[in-house]
Amino acid sequence: MTFTSEIVGSICSELFGECLNVFKDLVGIESSEEEMMDLLNTGVDDVRFIGIWGFGGVGKATLAEVIYCKISNQFDAKSFICIGSIREIGNHYLIPLQKELLSNIDERELNITNVGEGKQIIRQRLRHIKVLIVLDNVNEEGQLDALAGSRDWFGPGSRIIITSRDKQLLTTHEVDNMYEAKTLDNEKALEFFSQKAFKQPYPEKDFMDLSNDFLEYAQGLPLALEVFGSSLYKKTLDVWKSFLDQLKENPNRKIVERLEISYKGLDQNVQELFLDIALFFKGMDQN
Repeated sequence: MTFTSEIVGSICSELFGECLNVFKDLVGIESSEEEMMDLLNTGVDDVRFIGIWGFGGVGKATLAEVIYCKISNQFDAKSFICIGSIREIGNHYLIPLQKELLSNIDERELNITNVGEGKQIIRQRLRHIKVLIVLDNVNEEGQLDALAGSRDWFGPGSRIIITSRDKQLLTTHEVDNMYEAKTLDNEKALEFFSQKAFKQPYPEKDFMDLSNDFLEYAQGLPLALEVFGSSLYKKTLDVWKSFLDQLKENPNRKIVERLEISYKGLDQNVQELFLDIALFFKGMDQN
């Protein structure tokens, strides 16, 4: 599965065919898409919560958008909510999210004064409607409680897709099925990197060795492959070599900022444990 930051968080076109064209050049998405379709099983009239989990930059949101585009015409209404890395004090920020969810489905004027009221309105207005909802990048249980607290909030056949870095959060919310978004294998990683760096599925001959160096550094992470490939498009060999040397000394800030979100989302004790482990391994033999 691949990741393209330009499209993450965007709402797909209303025209189904155009929507799919947005994703036509994604590499390695087919197998992930098939697994998700099996988990969703849209031909059944029960209400299902499906989780997509994995660390930052691995392509959770992209997969959710592909599925959203593919099946949205099978539902009476739809909504794609990009929660992002919201970590606010109190519940005030949840009310705008509730309003956004409802406004995407029901255009009637809303007057929500508190989260509890918003939960009641969501249930009242959606419990007889077959809806497709994506809650992208959920990081707190309170967000799920406010937007998709229970299956009886939604009409028969509804599907709620939740993406998160936190597997336990999805387990606690009792999702029906869970898909783990993984990094790319070497073959798919090379193809994806080449699409970004050369606009073709394989590197140019003189750039093969350097391409493999970047693949080794990226370790199959789609976000890293995208940033590297896009930055090196139409650049000379000397620029490639210089970029790689700089990368070894100073990691690319775009990637670090995305991965830091996962770290900052941990509680203090887990952050300290992570740093202890990182420092313990610094300078040791890789094995």
